Amino acid sequence: MLNKIVLAGRVCKDPELKFGQSGKPFLKFLMAIEGRDKTTMWINCVVFNEKTIEIYKDRLVKGSSVAVTGRLDPRSYENKMYIDLNVDMFGLEVFGDKSADPKEGSGVDFSKRKTAAKAVDLTEIPF
Repeated sequence: MLNKIVLAGRVCKDPELKFGQSGKPFLKFLMAIEGRDKTTMWINCVVFNEKTIEIYKDRLVKGSSVAVTGRLDPRSYENKMYIDLNVDMFGLEVFGDKSADPKEGSGVDFSKRKTAAKAVDLTEIPF
């Protein structure tokens, strides 16, 4: 069964670097996603890959826009269901990095795009 999801939102607080019982590091952060009806969904994100942790532990800060790819990991605690997102090794991208030089931006130059995005009528989407 395929368990893969891509989400984009904002980091709610600075990430925490923690260590498991075996001594392996993991990075936890909370991501907020605003829905169409202006409600907010809160997603607990966990990064286990040590190389990814090293790259992003200082780049992710509160307020950063972030897009992550990972797998959903449901768990229950005190008769409540929680869903964590285990972030893949290459699925973490930071947009509008606040630690970068603001003159340089995110490193993506959208002015050189050759095609313009077409407007999509959401009523035409079958799902």
